[in-house]
Amino acid sequence: MSGFTGKNVHFDDTYLHVELEDGRIISTPMKWYPELEAAPVKVIRDYCFICDGTGIEWPAIDYHLSIEAMLKGPPQPNEITAAAMQELLAGKGHSTESLDCLKEFYSGPNFSNTEIKSFSGQDALDIQKAMRDE
Repeated sequence: MSGFTGKNVHFDDTYLHVELEDGRIISTPMKWYPELEAAPVKVIRDYCFICDGTGIEWPAIDYHLSIEAMLKGPPQPNEITAAAMQELLAGKGHSTESLDCLKEFYSGPNFSNTEIKSFSGQDALDIQKAMRDE
């Protein structure tokens, strides 16, 4: 697991700020997240931490954000999702916990089987199984 475990989320007109458990604060431009930027304040305030605190979910708009990905620059469609998924598989192996986290973190409307196909062998099979199992 990365050292990026969230504690609080704050935002203003310009930045999304995530306070980490260790006291650091990561701030990134709101314009990197058009779904959040377009959402009403009430929706942005309604977040929860997922995947052992390493990700943030806004349930009302089905939006998920990896805290570690905030440090990598603006999100690229499909690229961030696949990269974050590969890191999760590499870091946690194929445990039930990691597959449940994958399912939770990447089951939104932006996830597709195309992204799963970018993985090979057992990783692809494990991801597909996790997405099917409810």
